[in-house]
Amino acid sequence: MEAVNAFSRQIDHQDDESIIQEDLESLVRLPWFGRRWIVQEVVLNPNVTLFCSESQMPWLRLLQVVRSSQNVSGLLSVVKTMESIWIYHCLGIEAGSQASLRLIDLLSILSELGCVDARDRIYALAGLASDTFLTQPGEVSRDPREIKVAVSYNTPAENLYMDLITTNFRCFDYRDLLKHNDLRADGSRLGGLSSWVPDWRLPVVRQTLSGGWNLEGSPKVSLDADLNALHIQFRKKQGDPGYIIHSSIEKISNAFPLNASPNAIMDWIKEAWDLLLGWATTATRELLIHQLGMIFFQDHMRDEWSKAIANYDWQMYYFKGYAEFTEMILKGSEDFQDEKLFALLKRTMEGRRLFLLSPKPGRPTSSNDESKSISTSDRPAIGIGPSHAQPGDLVCTRNTTTKTWAGISHACTADSTFLLREAGDDVTQDKFFYIGEARANRRHGEGATWGTGHRLHSIILC
Repeated sequence: MEAVNAFSRQIDHQDDESIIQEDLESLVRLPWFGRRWIVQEVVLNPNVTLFCSESQMPWLRLLQVVRSSQNVSGLLSVVKTMESIWIYHCLGIEAGSQASLRLIDLLSILSELGCVDARDRIYALAGLASDTFLTQPGEVSRDPREIKVAVSYNTPAENLYMDLITTNFRCFDYRDLLKHNDLRADGSRLGGLSSWVPDWRLPVVRQTLSGGWNLEGSPKVSLDADLNALHIQFRKKQGDPGYIIHSSIEKISNAFPLNASPNAIMDWIKEAWDLLLGWATTATRELLIHQLGMIFFQDHMRDEWSKAIANYDWQMYYFKGYAEFTEMILKGSEDFQDEKLFALLKRTMEGRRLFLLSPKPGRPTSSNDESKSISTSDRPAIGIGPSHAQPGDLVCTRNTTTKTWAGISHACTADSTFLLREAGDDVTQDKFFYIGEARANRRHGEGATWGTGHRLHSIILC
C-alpha cells in the first residue's frame, strides 16, 4: 500500500507504471477487496481512507493509480466499477462513459466478490444499481427506477433469483438473461426451478462464442407466468422460418479441464481425438484434423473469412496455428505443445465439451427425413457445447451456411445455435430445458444435407 500511495503522489510517473503494476495487483488481491459488502462501505461514503497494517491511503488516490494502470482486469476492473458507483452516489453524476450501473451488469462485473449468504449476491448490490430499488415484502413504491427487489431472508436463494426476473420481466432483455446463464450454467437448473434464469451463485466458467447470444428473425418473447417459462414465438404468418431441431447428440467427450496445465490439455485433446476416430472410422485423418480445427478455432478465423481470401497459402498464413495443431494431433507429443494455440483453445473450450451428432435428424418431420444421414463414418458431424451437455440433447439452429477454410468447405450452423433438452414426454408441446450456446459442422459432400428436422415456430424454455 505504501508503494501505491507514494506512486499516486508523483507528478510524472510514466516510466514507473510497469513497476507499480505488480504492487497494485498485490494490493487488490487482499481478502478485503474480494468481499461483496465492502462495495457499499466504499461507494456510499464521500471520504474513504484505506488502512493496511500501519499504512493508509485515501480511496481517491487508489482510483488515481488504477486509472493510470495499463492492465485493468480481474479485481482491478472491480475497483473501476466501484469508482463509477461512487461517482453516481456521492457526486450525483450519471455514469456516462463509465461502467454501466444496471443491476444485471453489476451482478456480472462484480461476480467475483463473495458473500456468506447467497441471497446477498442480490441484496448487497441491488441498492447501488441505477435501475433498482429495495422494498419490504408487500410494500408498494412509485420510485421511477424500474426493478424492485423485496428484501426477505425468509426467501430461499433459488426463489429470490427466480422472482427477481419474473416480477420484473419487462425490465430485462431476454438476451442478457440467456447470455449470463450461458457463462455460468452447470446443469443444476436453479435448484429445479428454471433453466433460463442465471444462477448468480455459480462462477463464470466459459466465454461466449462468436456472434454473442441473439435469436435471429423477429421473435416475440414473453413470460409464461404459470410455468415460470420463457416463451419464444416466431412470426410464421410474416414469413419467419423459425428454428430447426437439427440433430441430437450421440456421444460426448469429457469436459475440457478448467485452469488446465499444458499436459492436461494434451490429455484432453488425445481423448477427444480418440473419440472422433472411433466414430469416423472411414474418414481421412488430415480432414478430421481440419474439421476439429474449424470447430475449435472458428472464432479466430472470422477475420480470415471477412477478407474473403481465396489463395490457399494466404488462408494458411492467417491461421498460423494450423500446422502446429496438425502436428500436435498426429504426433501427440509434449514436444509439439504450443502455448499460443493452447490459449486459443482454452478461450473457446473452457466450460465446454466436444460432441458427435446422431446420424439422423432430431425430431424428423417425415419418413423422408428419417432416410437422410446427418453424420456418417466418413463425414461425421461434430460440435461443441456446455460441459453439462449430454447424449440426447438437441441442436437447435436458424440455418446452416457454407464456410471454406484452407480450400475445404464445411456446412456450419449459424451463430445463434444452442442446445435444448426435452422437458417432458409430450413432444408436441415444444417445451425444453435450455442447455446453452453451441456450434456444429460437417464437411461438405454428397448427401451432406443439413436443412432437415423438425421446424420450431414456438419454443418454451422451462
